[in-house]
Amino acid sequence: MLSKSKIMTVLVVFSLVLVFSMGFLETRMIRSYFLDYSIEQVKYTVEQLVSPLAELNISPADEDSLELANWIFYNTGLRVLLTDSEGAIVVDSSEEGSLIGQNIEEKSLETTMQDGEIGSFKMPLAGEGQIAISAPWRTGEAISGAIVLVGPLETYAKQGTAELSPFFRKAGLATLLIAIVGSFILSERLYKQGERRSDYPSSSLVGKVPDETTEEKEEEHIVESNQEVHEETSENEDAQKAEAESPDEDLPMQ
Repeated sequence: MLSKSKIMTVLVVFSLVLVFSMGFLETRMIRSYFLDYSIEQVKYTVEQLVSPLAELNISPADEDSLELANWIFYNTGLRVLLTDSEGAIVVDSSEEGSLIGQNIEEKSLETTMQDGEIGSFKMPLAGEGQIAISAPWRTGEAISGAIVLVGPLETYAKQGTAELSPFFRKAGLATLLIAIVGSFILSERLYKQGERRSDYPSSSLVGKVPDETTEEKEEEHIVESNQEVHEETSENEDAQKAEAESPDEDLPMQ
């Protein structure tokens, strides 16, 4: 049987692993929630731009496209890239580190170029933690390129999670304290139950072991009973013989 200290150690270690695992998973889930929420907000913004841009009936490489990209950047705060139908960047609202002339991977723009749907993807080309939201740029009926809004959405999600980290720490410490106290109480109960179980077999075996003295007494009683029965039987036989012989002796002589 494990000692009380070993039971306590096992329970505390299990509690620590459980608390830290849950904290890690909750942090990842909250960060993912912030990121998904930001992406949905940007998608909604892009969706509002698709129809008005199509009504302009201009191509992404048009001279007025740069002014349009700057206007969107000013109102959204997100970097604006315009690409042609091959995925080559023809307009960049950022003057520093311009990406004009570079290509976005065809796989990233596949949903937008082929299906005309709004898509999202990571864009390390624009920097670390940058997420891009793409929508089709229509010239007339055809898709002539894509409008891509780029922002540090992943970084924003990490910052939002970091702001909540003090609350997570307090909740984690409270949970850990409760787990340790619970482990102490549970170890006491488990230890007592183990003691009871260890005592139970020995007592049951003692009850099952036959008492030699009792067996000897029972055997002696049986032997005495047999002897008494035998004596009573012999006495009855002698009495019957005596009765059978007595009538002949008492008859009168003639």
